[in-house]
Amino acid sequence: MPLYELLRELLTRRVSDIHLQGGAPPLGRIEGQLHVFGTQPLSHADVLALAQSLLTPEEFGYFEDRGQYTAACQIKELGRFRCHVFRQSGAVTLALRTIGATVPSLASLGLPTDLMTGLALAPRGLLLFAGPGDSGRTTSAASVVDHRNRQTTSRILTVEDPPEYLYAPARSLVAQRAVGHDVRSATQGLAAARVQDADLVFVGELLTAEEVRAALEVAQSGRLVVSTFLARDSGHALARLERLFPPHERADLRAALAETLLALVSQRLLPGLFGGDRVLAHEVLPGTPEVRAALESGSPARELRALLAGSQTAVLHPLEAHLAALVRQQRVSPESALAAASDPADLRARLPALG
Repeated sequence: MPLYELLRELLTRRVSDIHLQGGAPPLGRIEGQLHVFGTQPLSHADVLALAQSLLTPEEFGYFEDRGQYTAACQIKELGRFRCHVFRQSGAVTLALRTIGATVPSLASLGLPTDLMTGLALAPRGLLLFAGPGDSGRTTSAASVVDHRNRQTTSRILTVEDPPEYLYAPARSLVAQRAVGHDVRSATQGLAAARVQDADLVFVGELLTAEEVRAALEVAQSGRLVVSTFLARDSGHALARLERLFPPHERADLRAALAETLLALVSQRLLPGLFGGDRVLAHEVLPGTPEVRAALESGSPARELRALLAGSQTAVLHPLEAHLAALVRQQRVSPESALAAASDPADLRARLPALG
């Protein structure tokens, strides 16, 4: 089967990720689980030809120089993908992730709609989405950006490596900058946001202390900054953020977070109990006075975990509270909820039937 037809077939199975490697059959990830499709191994020549067709000559040149490259690719009639091409054992290998043709609405995600729409329209501050890989962080952030695009007249700037969702200008003016093409680095793109008169800045992921520092400075300058961070929950996110900085800078980091944080949203995607789309489970840490005080303490991760565990509100709640609600609503299985929990003992306490 030609690779184009293979991709079409895989997409009908609702795969989120596709792995193509010469000498092995194709693999696809469905609801978080990898599946082998067929027994016929792919040829190295076919995988190389597909990589060359997906990347521009300039991008393929970058790949040849570096041994790996990530780009956003549009495949005719199939949709948009994040394409990571890399070399292993001297051969070309592809990892593709599907990107929706349109940005989902905030109401469709499963996050607290009233809270999220209010955050999307906030004039300034930092909104951070955390979660492990394949948790929908980028999609949630993109939905916030597009809500602002459709509801207000704003100057929106995105800095991504690479740009994934494409935003059709609605009421706002949107500029999407690709790291490595339009701007040298995410830090440089953030630094330019002020002179570009941005109202909202979306940076795809915060990876370094320099990027975190630049994002906080933009938020402190009176702009809304939206980004993502790889961490399993709020406490882990704050601990990882601190570890990016040398000890003598951590108090300043905590003070800047206390000043700017609008909300830290941690999320997971779980298999639905009866199949179909995956279900989003979330933990929300809004920038309340209590949260800001905890952020400024010497042990913010521990303080915030205690604050979350003792909260019973719909706005401020730990992941385990929402997982328990999803199990009671028969939307996810107890086994999936336990696997996703940051604190399985807490979840068992909320669901005595789990034992």
